[in-house]
Amino acid sequence: MAESPQAMTEDDLKAWIAGTIQDSVDHIDDEVSPVRASSFRYYLGSPFSDSGDSPTEEDGRSQVVSRDVHDAVHSILPSLMRVFFSHEKACEFVPRGPEDVAGAAQATELVNWMMEQSNAYSVFADAMKDCLIKGEGIIKCWHEITYDIQTRELMGLDELQIGMFVQEGFEVTQSEEIEGQPGLYNVVLTRRIPRGETRLECLPPEEFLINRTATSLEDAKLIAHRQLLRVGDLVELGYPYETIIQYKGYEDDFRSNEEWNLRHPNWREEDDTDADPANRLVQYVESYVRVDADGDGVPELRRICTIGNAHQILMNEPADSHPFILIRKDPLPHTWRGMSLYDELADVQRIKSAVMRNMLDSLSLSTRPRISYLESAVDWEDLANDEVGALIPMRSAGAIQMLEMPFVGAAAFPLLQYLDEIKEQRTGISRASQGLDAEALQSTTAIAVSATQKSAQARLELIARNIAE
Repeated sequence: MAESPQAMTEDDLKAWIAGTIQDSVDHIDDEVSPVRASSFRYYLGSPFSDSGDSPTEEDGRSQVVSRDVHDAVHSILPSLMRVFFSHEKACEFVPRGPEDVAGAAQATELVNWMMEQSNAYSVFADAMKDCLIKGEGIIKCWHEITYDIQTRELMGLDELQIGMFVQEGFEVTQSEEIEGQPGLYNVVLTRRIPRGETRLECLPPEEFLINRTATSLEDAKLIAHRQLLRVGDLVELGYPYETIIQYKGYEDDFRSNEEWNLRHPNWREEDDTDADPANRLVQYVESYVRVDADGDGVPELRRICTIGNAHQILMNEPADSHPFILIRKDPLPHTWRGMSLYDELADVQRIKSAVMRNMLDSLSLSTRPRISYLESAVDWEDLANDEVGALIPMRSAGAIQMLEMPFVGAAAFPLLQYLDEIKEQRTGISRASQGLDAEALQSTTAIAVSATQKSAQARLELIARNIAE
């Protein structure tokens, strides 16, 4: 007999959401974040030993790192920002009929005004840079309600006066009758004033969670935003202080994430034991999940907020949609991830770095050759003095001999040029397409130059269209 669906109990839902979140955390922390952390190191030009890649750095040898990923990002990013933000209106609503003209114009003005208020330029610039470096940029857009908490400590009030404050929205959190003055009280009054605003934020990629089998945001079983918030921030969101302190937990896997540690190299464990409890950090996960909580056999979208490493549920409510926007320059089919410039250029950066290091080592050996000397005929202190014109006394002729090394790095220049050509073919960005290669532009026909520029523009237009989607 087929099993009929049943409504989840509170314990069942808690166990389900904790297990689903933890599986998504394992997916991001163990499989996705290490690759993105490596891509960020390549963008920064960090030593390859930090990522465990070859060539590793050796003492006494050149440790130069080619910056191909960095250069490609900053070649593409200005063109993308110009596509989206070079006009007065970042977006415009098109009416479908005469009756929609006024509404479309009003919606256009409202959305563009809200983008100005939410600092959309900086948010999208960060998201596009994340997209180019790491493959995905995540933007969160939502309407947030916070509470401004007002506190009044008043003395000598009677019940009528206290009642007037209560009518204005104050709550009596502490009351003490004045000794010797019946009917008069010293009180502490608190009022919570709700304040709503539309927020736009570029999420650090490691704060975004999604279940490992998702192919898009639309079919994902779980999409979540995990973050570290202060206890006081959660109180402002409307959660009871006692509940937060009870379930906040003291150990988090969040800060073992490689991306997070790369962005916070100066973090200390003392940050979790602040003397002021309101400033202590709590892991807060806002999840949008598709779950059949009511037992009708159809998963519904719900917003479930949890805190601590045990994922204690603070809020569980139905949701119409999720607030996340995922942008990718080159979406990979049948998965939520995208290709980054790191994926396209990591091997080029490693090879160019190895070639440049060998060239510089060869140049160094040819300009400052090694010296062989007769130990009993030359004092080491005199030989180690590399000042120009310094004298080296010898106790026998021929005690010092220069080991001449010819410079052989010139043979590597064609290889570097070939690697640059591969880089241009993969990214579509070349010096000629940017109008920077004067020699190529002067010796090439106008038709060929135009074709080169249009080819690069087509690649940028494709990236812009993928982001716009």
